[in-house]
Parts: sequence; C-alpha cells; structure tokens
Amino acid sequence: LKVVTVRAEAARLLGLFERVSDSFLDQTLDKKLLNTMRFTKESDRDSRKAFHKSQQKVSSQWSTGKKLGEDIPAEKIEEEQTSMISIGACGAFVTALEDEFMVVRQAGVYSLGKLAADRPFFAADAIDHLADMFNDEIEEVRLDAVRALTPLVVHGVLQKEQLDTILTVLDDALPDSREALRILLGKSTLASVECLRFCVEALLNCLRRFPIDRSSIYLLIFFCCRNISRIFRCLSQLGRRHASFVQSMVYDLLELNPVFDITERSLEDYMYLAKLIFILNAASIHEPICSLLPEFAVRHYRYLRCSMSNLVPDVPTFSTQDSINGVLLRSPMDDNKETRTLLERSYEVMLEASMAESYEQRMVLQKFILKDLVILYEANEKIASTARFLSKLMHCFTCHDLIIQMITFGGDLLTTLSVIEEGLLIIDYAENEFHSVDNVVLSSLAECAFRLRILRFALQLERKPSLYQNAVDAFAVEIDFLKRRLSFLETTPSKSIMKLIDEIMEQIEYSETKKFVTCPGLTSLLQTKVLHLPHQFPSLGKIFMKWAEMVEPCETPSEPIRFIAGLPLAIPLNILLHNFNESDLRNFRIKVDYPDQTSNLFRPRQSDFKEISSQKVRLLCKVLVQSSAWSDAARVRLSCVLILPDRPFIHLMQDNSQFDIKDTQTRCISISVSPHSTKESSIDIPVYPMFGKAW
Repeated sequence: LKVVTVRAEAARLLGLFERVSDSFLDQTLDKKLLNTMRFTKESDRDSRKAFHKSQQKVSSQWSTGKKLGEDIPAEKIEEEQTSMISIGACGAFVTALEDEFMVVRQAGVYSLGKLAADRPFFAADAIDHLADMFNDEIEEVRLDAVRALTPLVVHGVLQKEQLDTILTVLDDALPDSREALRILLGKSTLASVECLRFCVEALLNCLRRFPIDRSSIYLLIFFCCRNISRIFRCLSQLGRRHASFVQSMVYDLLELNPVFDITERSLEDYMYLAKLIFILNAASIHEPICSLLPEFAVRHYRYLRCSMSNLVPDVPTFSTQDSINGVLLRSPMDDNKETRTLLERSYEVMLEASMAESYEQRMVLQKFILKDLVILYEANEKIASTARFLSKLMHCFTCHDLIIQMITFGGDLLTTLSVIEEGLLIIDYAENEFHSVDNVVLSSLAECAFRLRILRFALQLERKPSLYQNAVDAFAVEIDFLKRRLSFLETTPSKSIMKLIDEIMEQIEYSETKKFVTCPGLTSLLQTKVLHLPHQFPSLGKIFMKWAEMVEPCETPSEPIRFIAGLPLAIPLNILLHNFNESDLRNFRIKVDYPDQTSNLFRPRQSDFKEISSQKVRLLCKVLVQSSAWSDAARVRLSCVLILPDRPFIHLMQDNSQFDIKDTQTRCISISVSPHSTKESSIDIPVYPMFGKAW
C-alpha cells in the first residue's frame, strides 16, 4: 500500500510542475527518448563528431604500444549519458495511466488534464491519451477522464477515430458520465460532416436508450424547466459550432422530401424537438439553412424562442420577417432587465408597505406584492429564487401583522396560536432554504421569529392565567438565543428590538417580585414596536434556492413492490441536488411516510453524494423501507427534506408538571422540486409487505 501511495502522490505532483518547458512535457507522453531531449550543444556535437570518426577505425584489441598513433578501444557511450533526463522518467504520464491501481490512474488523469489546460500544443497530444482512459473498467476513472478532457478539446479537432472511443461513454450506465460527455461535446470542434452526423446519431440514440434522459426532456417541454436537459444544451452548442456542416444534414434530420409535403411534427416528440433545436442554432449562424426549413418549423421556432430562449437563439432571417409582419419577439436581455427592475420595485413597495401606519393599507399593498412575486418566480428562472425568498419574507411580516390584529381585537386563542406556528414555519423555510442572503435580512427574520415566540408565550399565559414556575427562564432563553443569533450574523440589533428586549427584561424583573407575568403587558410592548424591513438589500437578484430533482424513479410505478414483512426493502433513488453545500448535505434526509401516519428519516451515506459541478450534486442511494404485513398494497411517500439545527426551547411548567405545548420548531423542512414550483420533491411508491411462505 505504501508503494501505491507513493506512485499516486508522484503522479499527483506532476501536475504542480507548471513552469516546465514543452519539450520536457512532450517526453512524459513517450517512453522513447525524443531527439529534443538529447544534448545538442555545438562543442558537444564537434567533439562527438571527431570521436565518431576515430571510432570507425577502432579495433577490438588493445594497442601494442609499438606503433605511433595506433588505435585503442573506445569506451561505449550509453544513451543515458546523452539525454537531459533519466531514461526511466520518459513516459511518466503513460506509466501512470497504465498503472494497475485506480488511485494512480486517477492522479495521472488529474495531473495530465491540469498541465494541458493552458498549453495548446501539449493538449493536442494529450487528447489521445485521455480518450483511451474512457475504456477504463472503473467508472470513477472514466468520469475523471471525461472531466479532464473537457477543457482540452478547444485546443484541437476531434477526428473520427477519436470519436469512436469518446462516444462509447454515451452508452455508460452512470448518468454522471453521460452528462459529463455531453458537456465535452458541446465544447468540441469536429473534423467533418461525417463526424458531426456520427455525434448527433449517438446523442439521439442516448435519448432512446435511457428513460432518465427522456424524462428530463418531458419536464423541459411541459414545465419549462430550462437548462434541465443537457442533451438539448449539447445539441444547441454543436449546431452553433458547426453551422456549415448542418446544412447538408437538414433534409435527413427532418425527413423532408423535395417533392412531397410532410405532416407537421408535434413538439411533444422529443426526437423532433432535439433535431429542431440543433438545426435552429445552426440557422442563427448560417443563413442558407433558413431556406430549407418548412413553414411549420418556422412556427415552432417562434414558440421555442419564447419558451426556451436559452436554447434557441435569435435567427436574423426569421426576426426580419416577423418585424415586417408586425410580430415582435422580445430579446431575453430586455426581459431580464425589466424583470430585474420589477424585482427592485417590488422590494421598494415592500418597504413602503412595512412603514405604512394603517393596517388595511399594509394588507392591500402586501396582497398585490405577493401576487406579483408569484408571477415573477413562475415566469423567470434567473430571478425565481430571489422572488421566492421575497415572497417568504413578505409572508413572515404579514403573519406578524395578522397576529397583532387578532390579539388586539380579541381573536380566538387557538387560531392565533396556529397562525404563530405557521409564521415560525415560514421563517424556518426562509432561513434554511436559500443561499447568499444578506446577514442584515437574516437578522430581520431572527427579530421577527423572536417577536412571534414572545407572542406565543403571551397567549399561553392568557390561556392559563396561573403561575408558571419557569416562565422567566423561558423568556431568558429566547432573549439569549436572539443575541447569539445576531452575534453569529455579525449584525447589530435594531433600536426597536433593543428597546423591546430592555422593556421585557424590566417586566421580567418586576414579575420576579410579584411572581406573575402578564399577557397584556407583553402584547402592549409588541404593539408599540413596529417591525420594519431593512432599507438595503445588496444581494437582491443573487439568491440561490436549494431544490431537488427526483430523476429516478420519475413516476409512480403501476404495480406495487412486494416484499416479505419484517425484512427491509431497498428502493433505489437518483436525485439531483441543486445549490447544496457540505453542511446541507450533512443535514439532508429522505423522509419515508407510511400509510399509518408514521414516518422516519433515512440518512444517505456521504459516499452516495457525487459532485457534478459547483452547484449540482447527484445522490445515488437505496432507501430502506420496512413494515409489518398489510392486508392490501398501499403507497409510501419518499420526500427530500432538510433537518433543522437544534435550538434551545423551554416548555412552560405549572404545579411541578409540564404544560402540554407543541414545540413549533419543526424538525425538518421539505425541499421544493424547482424554484418555479411550490410542489415538494417527492415520489409515491406502492408497496405490499406480505407474510413469508412457510417452507
């Protein structure tokens, strides 16, 4: 093992020698000593030339010493003495890539890709060696080879022989390998029309073979989940990079006939949709392609231009015709500017609403704001996360105002407590479901949660107007938690919350002498201290939402899965997690809900998480389901959740017994299926645990 570790470390260290000349790097790819690595100084060349002339007359015997100038045997010069490096060091990368241990091959692939990334000439030579690693028997090595080759393909042209090896990855059973290769193909330059045709056919065959890739395309068609199908992205990039090659492929791809008209194809046909996106991207660069397209393809272009603007670019020929006919297609850049402006305006209206003196005026403004935010996150993917967060933030302040009004005008206590629980749940979502939120905004959420918990205590005191032994301790815990939360966020509390804390502490100290804490005294303090939004929101438009895409199984099976009662059943899952960091992955769970209203949390192993990109992680695991025998089949729901960090909480006590209060601090929050939808990421699996047969 030590020898293997040394070889792996040596292969990894090769990637750190970035200032080595090209001749030395070329030698690492060839086990034979290259001529460029031999000594070529003039003095050495002259001395060797004279020496070789004398060596031609050398005899195999010793000089007798009786003749003047008699030849003597010359020393044999080995190749090692004329080379700049050791012969054993030649072909260092070849040796690493051919090693029998996986860790050594992985280190060699990493170092070779790192050194070749910034050296075009070396990258052209390294392409063949990395392409050969696509046939490795270990899937991790194949995936590393694809990712290492991706930045190198821009420095060379892929030939037919190389594509024969590279495109075999599209038949790989691992989804990550197929997706990584599609990213590679999108950046590559192909040598001929035959290479492009071969590549497109392989991508289309991948659609036919793997239902997982096909299901992502259905989501793209019906739910406008842009950037969800990497195959479409790859075909669009190939079309733009090889526009002149595509012209000769149009008739074959669309199955056109120069004499007879063909039936209009449906956009629900994923094969036709993929071909059309490929052709339209080429038409945006190469104008003659536009004259070859049928009329229904032009109509489909207008629809795709609006619904998939990130995949279908502007075709100048069609845009000119539309402007003549009075049809105007807005550019995505203009739409993004307008939606960004609308987002900023929405937050300004939120500020105005929070500062309005009249409750009715605030409610009217907040109602319109929430309606606009829902439209924003459903229509525009780039600002969907920010719009969702603003919607959560608005809901928090709406719940706070509603609770104050219900307490002021004598609303039902149980209904008010349920509204408080709903508000605390929304705050949990806002604090844990998003990334890159400003600390100032998070501190406002912490202050809002503190107010709601104080109101909850006040209502509990109103419901049970008797002595609570630990009421003072419960208030002290909430105040201490708020201070620690604001200290963690490195923000200073607002003046209103500081004044509120001081007055609550005064009332607590007063209650210690009177042995009683009054509900009206607490509610009056909160009613006079208005809760405002922060005036600045620097991260507006830069917020990322955590969401989970259930790739497999993509739909509920029609037949139940039968298994023996009492024994665990393993259900395989393939989930794409977006915008999750390491802390989120540690807190990620799969919640299993049974028909009898019971549930448990399944924690995947850390080795089941595989990073695809900086913002995307794939989870491949098997969830264990276990139950006693059932009389009939029923559905078990598997949903993606995040467990929340523990926080201190003290239940109120009375007469040495604990008061029955439900802790509103939720244990976990569900994860949405996308930033555009409020639907949680889950799947229903029909199962049927049965009694085992007696042998």
